[in-house]
Amino acid sequence: KVLSKRIVQLVPNSLSYDFFAARGGQEVKEGEAPQKVCGRVFPPLLSHGQLSTSFLNAPYIGNKVAMVFVYTDKMEAIEDRERKKNFKILAKYVRSHLMRLSPPGYECQEDKGSWMLAFDRIDNGINF
Repeated sequence: KVLSKRIVQLVPNSLSYDFFAARGGQEVKEGEAPQKVCGRVFPPLLSHGQLSTSFLNAPYIGNKVAMVFVYTDKMEAIEDRERKKNFKILAKYVRSHLMRLSPPGYECQEDKGSWMLAFDRIDNGINF
């Protein structure tokens, strides 16, 4: 019996990465130096390869990002079981194609076949 297909690594707060600060979330007052952001101070999980994009892959160069919204259309007409199957296939396709880009696209969120995706530039979003 499979309990989970995801690995979660729990670390104490003192060793964790401050993602909010790393992404420029902290305000820097004029004339003051920005705070130093601590990075990962523990080894990453051993893996054969990255399966999906992570927070650190999210495009964020020069405070610019291209957001793309993907919606499925006319899925309400399909019966529930078939719709769930189709969403699963579509999600696998979307996630695998995000990884094919260089730099990879980033999945911000997904809800019932609709995605909010981020790219380093609009060209990659349009080509996706």
